[in-house]
Amino acid sequence: MTHAVSPEENLPVRPGDIVVFLVDDKPVNVGDVIDAAAFGGGLRASWLDLLRKLHRENIAVESDMEADDEKVQVLADQFRYDHDLISAEETEAWFEKRALTMEDFHDCITRQFWDEELSAREPPEPIDLSAASSEQRDLLRAEVLISGQFERFATALSWRMAASRNPGDASDGSRELEEQERNRFVERTGIETAAIEKWLETLGRDSAWFQEMLKMEAAYRDHRARALTPEKRSRMVSSMRLPLTLLEVETVEFDRADAANEAYLCVHEDGLSMEELAKMGRYPYTKRELLVEDLSEDWQRRFLAASEGATLEPVSDDGVFHLCRLLRKQEPKIEDSSVSRRVDQRVLESYFTELSAQCVRWVLR
Repeated sequence: MTHAVSPEENLPVRPGDIVVFLVDDKPVNVGDVIDAAAFGGGLRASWLDLLRKLHRENIAVESDMEADDEKVQVLADQFRYDHDLISAEETEAWFEKRALTMEDFHDCITRQFWDEELSAREPPEPIDLSAASSEQRDLLRAEVLISGQFERFATALSWRMAASRNPGDASDGSRELEEQERNRFVERTGIETAAIEKWLETLGRDSAWFQEMLKMEAAYRDHRARALTPEKRSRMVSSMRLPLTLLEVETVEFDRADAANEAYLCVHEDGLSMEELAKMGRYPYTKRELLVEDLSEDWQRRFLAASEGATLEPVSDDGVFHLCRLLRKQEPKIEDSSVSRRVDQRVLESYFTELSAQCVRWVLR
């Protein structure tokens, strides 16, 4: 017997309807994730990035400039490497799952190229996302999906939906909690209370959806407070002692190996300071603080093995020779803002990964 196909089954899936994950078998799609990111305020940065890229691309087009195909290809190859896409077939399948085309990919990479190439050009005047055309919204969706921001937005929503299953102190749904979350929404998005209804219309959402988002945010905040206890933060600092070690480093850059080696001898054996060396030869000089985990594995090993005050032998990186001196090495302290941010993020990742595993099943990864 032949199965009769309804007209609806012949229709292509709309990009916003692609399922990203399930929460207790309830599907959450691409549109849900992007709208939640707009509610959370994170979508604004993506929108401004897109406006800047479109502006600089338009400058290139009006000036009859031609993109450097080799540089564009390098950017495309880096994307495939970052996403572990070995073959052309794997790359095409990745985009097809997200209702994107290879043309979307090429356009996005080209915009990235012009954004970097014309980085000295001023960005355009910001336009509110609510005034975006349907074409611009489609471009924004593609940009978010391709840039990697979508994964962060989706994870954030999954955490909030998992928290809302057990809202804790936020379960009473008090008017005070709701008002607090509404005020936070106004503060992070810049959308005044009187304009919320109009904003919802631009999203195609209603007040019931907005109320649900407020409750979800309150539940997430309650769980977040439960997760970030002094004990858990202290344990995380101890477990991340090496990667969060703070390094204060001086660096001088050279364009020739012989100049870098000669400079190394001047600093290591003759006691010349790095800053004096840089001034004498007019070489680029920087002094900055770094966390070990932000370095490549090779540099991590070198700095962790070095003692304070040591000058490391020059190392080449893409034709530039770096001469580094380790001024200070400090174990992580939770009082340091750079350390506390990362510790809190790791604690939250551990907590919400466990919580969401009970109810979230990923479909699009």
